Amino acid sequence: MPKKSPITSPLETPASKSPNWVHWENIATVNLREALQLSLGLDPHLDVPVPEGATSLREQYWNRLLISKNHAIDADWVVGKVVREDGDISPEYTNVYLKKFTEWIVN
Repeated sequence: MPKKSPITSPLETPASKSPNWVHWENIATVNLREALQLSLGLDPHLDVPVPEGATSLREQYWNRLLISKNHAIDADWVVGKVVREDGDISPEYTNVYLKKFTEWIVN
């Protein structure tokens, strides 16, 4: 009898799984969390910002998040206003222009 392949949940997907760039290049706006994940080559459709065990990616994510929050107030890549939650900028509810954010984060 042939062996069955194990079924994995999105949380068990390897950190190296690339985003579907054909999809994302056609999206005009995303939330800040998604933009940060994409900037690191991570798929935002996964349930966690950065997978467990990916220490280097976690550090890069948090560093980029802090820098992005620091620049978000005056940034031309923010759609509308920065959304605050509990006195801090919310990466889930602050929307950004993906193309402008990408150009900014690369430079």
